[in-house]
Amino acid sequence: MKKLLISAFAVLTWTMQSNNLIRYMKRLFLLGLAVAMLIACGNRTAGDTAGSDSTMQGDGEHQSSDIVSADVSGADLQLAVEAQLQAVYAKLREMDTTDDGINIRQLDKLFCSEEFNRLEGEVFEKSGKATNPEESFSDEGWRWFPGIGVAEKVDSVTVEFIQKGRIETKFRLTDKQGRKARQYLVMLLENGQWKIHNWIDAEAFPEGNYLDWMKRYLGIQEGEVMVAPEEDWTEEAVEKAIKGYYDAVNKTFAQGSKLSPFDLDKQYYTAYWNEVYDKVNKKDEQQTSTENCFFIDDAHWSCGLETPLVVESVKVELTTGDTAEAIVKLKEKETGMSQKVILSMEYEKGQWRIHDILKKSHDPSDSMLTKMEKYIE
Repeated sequence: MKKLLISAFAVLTWTMQSNNLIRYMKRLFLLGLAVAMLIACGNRTAGDTAGSDSTMQGDGEHQSSDIVSADVSGADLQLAVEAQLQAVYAKLREMDTTDDGINIRQLDKLFCSEEFNRLEGEVFEKSGKATNPEESFSDEGWRWFPGIGVAEKVDSVTVEFIQKGRIETKFRLTDKQGRKARQYLVMLLENGQWKIHNWIDAEAFPEGNYLDWMKRYLGIQEGEVMVAPEEDWTEEAVEKAIKGYYDAVNKTFAQGSKLSPFDLDKQYYTAYWNEVYDKVNKKDEQQTSTENCFFIDDAHWSCGLETPLVVESVKVELTTGDTAEAIVKLKEKETGMSQKVILSMEYEKGQWRIHDILKKSHDPSDSMLTKMEKYIE
């Protein structure tokens, strides 16, 4: 088999031998396991004018001709997912015919979700600094080659609708030698395309899935537990955290309050959100007019509504080991005006925190966090 090129960031290359691949992989898995700001642009209350309406439908746009468009209505969902899987493995076979070989990172960038690629970039950066094998991270391409060679055939596809913009799919791969393997993926709809968000395999990955394995590896550096404990891995725990957040919002914006709304981000939002949010505010400080700022008038804390707010309902969907998504119906206590807000949640530092504010489409590529990332780029 051709040499697989992991990425420009990774230094690991290999030649896979089909007879002993599984034993070799499991040994590698065991080794791997051992291993604030105040404001410019006027006295604003910080809200994204494009992102404050969390129920607005995203436009969606095609980013690669290698990716098949998705029609998510009814029976077309099955056809769309099947077509995307065929495109994914067609690209894999195309790479296999080139002199450069199969570039795993390129495949991931083409076909995996934005969150997956962000985490993978952080993993490769950390792994590239490893001084011994126990501190490095690699599945040796197992995700794309689960004990077989390059897949020539994709069939027996089943699709389970989880929620809007998220599905689970199971299918069978067959290589040139007739060897077969099953794959189990979580896929997200981003920019109108079905992207691979996670690989589920209890035997291959230490955490049972690839996304949590990456998060666990990154957590080693910070000494954090990346997977929610059993008592917090409940819909009720997520709902309680959200209600606590909006209680804090009401206290912060109450008449006469001396509390800073920026402290809400520090206490109730993820570290990554705060990292990006800090850069956004610093860039806003350099703008010559308010109109050029990312945050202008409405607050993301109250999603454009007037406080005090009442949390009328919370519908929670637990996703991976430390992530959840919640549809929250907020109502103004005084006027009764209401709207739905979609929150992407992550379990971090022992509590559920807000990681992103999504649009009605549930498309992360059109979320507030993604727009902040694009603004600072």
